[in-house]
Amino acid sequence: MARRWNETSCNAPAADAANFRPAEPSSNQSPRNIHSIAQISFSSYGVGGTSATPNTYVSPVAHFEPVQRFEPEVERIAKHIQSIWATWKQSKVLTDTLSSFFKSSPNPYTSLLQLINIISEDRLKGKATSMAHTITEEFYKWIKYNESEYEHVLTEELKIQAFKMVLEKKISPNTINTIVKIFKCNTHLDCMEELIRDSIKQKRFKEACYASISLNIQDRFTVEDFLLPLFFMNLVCVTEEFLVTTKFQQTALVKYLDDLLVENDDCLYFLANRLNVTQSNNNFSNKSQIKTNLTRIMKKYNIPNELAPNITRQKKKGALVYLFRRYQSGATGIHAWREMALESIGNDETMMLEVVKMLEHFGDIQECIYFAQLFAIDPSLLPPTIQQELLFCENAAGIDLSIPTEEYNTTEYHDLSLPDKQIHIIDCATKFNEFLDKINIELFDAHLDVFGLDCEWKPELTSDKSDLASIQLATIDSVYIFHLPQLQPAESFKLHWQEFSMNIFSNINILKLGFEWKGDASMIRSSLPIDNIQLHGPGFIDIKLLWKELETKWNFQLPFQSSNEDITYNSLSDLVKLCFGRPLNKTEQFSNSEKYHYGQIKLNMPL
Repeated sequence: MARRWNETSCNAPAADAANFRPAEPSSNQSPRNIHSIAQISFSSYGVGGTSATPNTYVSPVAHFEPVQRFEPEVERIAKHIQSIWATWKQSKVLTDTLSSFFKSSPNPYTSLLQLINIISEDRLKGKATSMAHTITEEFYKWIKYNESEYEHVLTEELKIQAFKMVLEKKISPNTINTIVKIFKCNTHLDCMEELIRDSIKQKRFKEACYASISLNIQDRFTVEDFLLPLFFMNLVCVTEEFLVTTKFQQTALVKYLDDLLVENDDCLYFLANRLNVTQSNNNFSNKSQIKTNLTRIMKKYNIPNELAPNITRQKKKGALVYLFRRYQSGATGIHAWREMALESIGNDETMMLEVVKMLEHFGDIQECIYFAQLFAIDPSLLPPTIQQELLFCENAAGIDLSIPTEEYNTTEYHDLSLPDKQIHIIDCATKFNEFLDKINIELFDAHLDVFGLDCEWKPELTSDKSDLASIQLATIDSVYIFHLPQLQPAESFKLHWQEFSMNIFSNINILKLGFEWKGDASMIRSSLPIDNIQLHGPGFIDIKLLWKELETKWNFQLPFQSSNEDITYNSLSDLVKLCFGRPLNKTEQFSNSEKYHYGQIKLNMPL
């Protein structure tokens, strides 16, 4: 006969376990037929039947020797497990209790479903889901050692019942994954896919999403199945968990959202109606928010711009407007403006026409004609005013590449009188070795005690991340330009950079000066093969931070500073103006730093 669950022992403290004696069956108790646990009422999942007289069960801390199996009363056992959880959480007491429960069950798979069915209801009452997850994990560990004994009771019907519970109950993703493994739901993917699609029809989008992840069948569904409904329902965090597991869906979603950008402004309203979902997410209600979400997804999953041509084109248009306004104001020279415009446009014929229309809109006819001729745009596609201007140029030989004689900016700039022979370009191993030899000698002779440091990289006009183009190192009488595109592959120069770092970055006896150094340091860390690189702390000073500190805390006034002048602490050029009376010439600042301009190099260094 089986040992019994004793009413008092179920709630007794563990300390009393040694004094507990299991109740013995009465002499007149007649043996009963063994019933399947599937006969216990489980109507929610189609398992019918009536429960026989409840079988009692010994306390988990007592020795359990099953002699004859009876039907456990799952609800009583569930309450006992909840009592243990309330006192000890995950513990040996709980493990032993569950193990004894599963051993006593003719079909432990069905018993697990019943137990999770009862426990998961507590989620609706505000309780944590960790108990249900612990139970499934304990079962998973237990069944691995007993699987052969119960393999015959894991029927196809049970697999379906388990997956239905996953879709209908509020169960955590980790628990879903464990249940899917326990019941081997991945052996019938077509059937499980149909169950997921039924959940989608019932608007259980979150559950359908997690279920598809657990089976690794995300690519069987479209963006509209549950990704977009989850966006509308403000469950973006769920979409993130889904997307991180499938590159195919990342690309599909990016293409879908990118196509929406060229639809009518009310496209999201009609889309929500077609998908039969409610627009409860204010962050997914207009095209501006589509762009925000699309940009975030592309950046998070490193999606190339080629897969989202519409948003890439819009970003390029915005960048061109920004660059042109800098050129118009005199902050950027014409060389830099044209160079970066061509870099942004590339071979996109649509953008070629867009830049001409933009220039005509801003009234710069000369630049408009320059780009129209440069791109050989069909005159019939151009605005009428530009067509008329081009008629006057039809006899011109070739494209007019001359630079306008009229300058927008006549500001006098502060110039650093450093001869060109003192500017050294480091672009190969030989020159790198020569630099290290020279620096080692000067460090040994204590001729060097301060460096100016600056980095350059191509402006990021789209979501593509720019690579570090140069590291500029200045002493009192020399400037060294490390041209990174030529010092490739970086691993081939690892020993060079390690020695560079040891002698300069890690040398606290040398003062390193930078302006807004944090961004430069980040680029260096991500670009150079230097182990344990030190780019802050003793030996480093950010001039911008020092400037602000002197002004705000010490009321320090620079030589050319007006007492009523509003200081923004934004520009090295402004700092130079306050110190020397003239600003630095930064008109080439927005040029492509992978192509060097000596004027820029000489003027933009902190020293």
